[in-house]
Amino acid sequence: MAVLQISKIQVRRGQKQQGTGLPQLASGEMAWAIDTQELYIGNGALTEGAPIIGNSKVITEHDNLLDLVGAYQFAKNTPTIRTGVDSTHPVLQNLQDVIDQLVTANNFGVRGNGITDDTAAIQRAIDQLFLNPATVGSADARVELSFGPGTYIISSTIYLPSYVFITGTGVEKTIFSYTGTNNSSVFSFINDSSTTNSRNKFTNITYNAQPKYAKLRAFSIRTNQNNVTGIELNSVRDSIFEEIEINGTWVYNVGPLSASVGILANVDPAHSSVTCQRNTFDKVSVQSLAYGIYADIGFNRNTIDNCYFYRNFNGLAFGIGNTPGTGPAKNSISNTSFDYISRQGIIITKGTGNRSRGNNFLNVGNSGASNADPFNGSGQFSQIQFTQPGNTSVQDTFDRVVDLSINPTNFSQSYISEVGGYANLINQEPVSLGLPYTVTFLKLFRLPLGASMSYNVQYVYRTSAYNRMRSGTIQLMIDLQHNSVQLTDEFDFTGAQWGTGGYTGDEESLYFKATIENGSVVISYINTAPSDTANNASLTYTYNLLR
Repeated sequence: MAVLQISKIQVRRGQKQQGTGLPQLASGEMAWAIDTQELYIGNGALTEGAPIIGNSKVITEHDNLLDLVGAYQFAKNTPTIRTGVDSTHPVLQNLQDVIDQLVTANNFGVRGNGITDDTAAIQRAIDQLFLNPATVGSADARVELSFGPGTYIISSTIYLPSYVFITGTGVEKTIFSYTGTNNSSVFSFINDSSTTNSRNKFTNITYNAQPKYAKLRAFSIRTNQNNVTGIELNSVRDSIFEEIEINGTWVYNVGPLSASVGILANVDPAHSSVTCQRNTFDKVSVQSLAYGIYADIGFNRNTIDNCYFYRNFNGLAFGIGNTPGTGPAKNSISNTSFDYISRQGIIITKGTGNRSRGNNFLNVGNSGASNADPFNGSGQFSQIQFTQPGNTSVQDTFDRVVDLSINPTNFSQSYISEVGGYANLINQEPVSLGLPYTVTFLKLFRLPLGASMSYNVQYVYRTSAYNRMRSGTIQLMIDLQHNSVQLTDEFDFTGAQWGTGGYTGDEESLYFKATIENGSVVISYINTAPSDTANNASLTYTYNLLR
């Protein structure tokens, strides 16, 4: 059909927010609200069959669909879950509010595609959520900023204020890839006197103003520079760092670069009472950086648990700089692995009351080589070093014990003590050795020497050939000045006697002696029980050291 004429269609129009507002429209009549850019149509009369008198809104491009969606009820179709005071009064929420409760980095234009530089967008997200002058200090603003899987390119330092809460989707899933320059940090904390235009690390810092109650979790930090710090703690307290991997490109023959640090704990000497304290580091991994965690002063009462340090110069370095002060104190290091550390896994030059408990040390202190071939041009070092008295190693496990203490083929190797300096070593991992019959002294195991010291060796001798057991303590008093060692052996005995071959079953069928050889004290034994072999008789021992 040909169109001969087009008539101009007019609708009522006016301003919704002026006068009496939107009028009641006739049935099918349309009206345009000029000020709000909304379109309405009249419902019609009840006599015409309209379910309700009024106007219906017509959706246009100017409408926010979330405002038009009905109220949100959690688990609406699950009658076993009640959100309100009773089943007929459920808690209802605006859908926009529900969606806003989950804040993602993408909401602020962060891409995470491994190509786009996300530095500005990430900083904008942090500033708007945690440093916004309109909401800073408000508990309502302390939200969780979530980063999905992806690689987020960072080209300069990201600054973190108090209460920041950043979470990824996991190690090697959410990756912050740092492309900035050497001698810089990927993340750095700022105190509460900071603004988006003035980021202060130590200016105007006090206990109340220091960065606090932060939480970083479930992501990786990668850098292709060999002198970059992953996370810089500037007098941070009461914060949590968990499931974080920090990976660099440092190698042991480069040397101890000062800024190549996984986690750097900074305290201003002018405000030394405002310390890094009561922080928790759980499942943190630092690989291929010179230092895993570095702190000179004011790093107190922190917990380091279930962490992993791999291919570092030192795993944990406390008080090794020239900064005046007492050094880190009363920190707990537990259930952590130190693997292929060039020098000491833990070194505490200044600081007391620190405790290493239940940690594992594998190929630590050998300049990148092994225990049996440690020198590699650089020499061997203790696996833990306590230069100052008052620190403790409790039930730590050292592979050097297996390689150099109980393997006679390596007894000619230099044996630097697992724990050096002022060592308080308690309840080391038990070691078991075969104890076959011999009437001449055979070398059994050795212990390292570093100074005049006292060892207490607790042992249990068992033999199934005679169903007998002996439990005792060997005390060794070593005087290196006169190259002498004194051994005493106190024990209890129980079990059957054998009464053959001229032996009466005397419990003193087992004898020990100690000698100083190659910088270590060697324990040798005689066992006069003729049926004992390496398979049916054993000696299990632990030792304590006080130096």
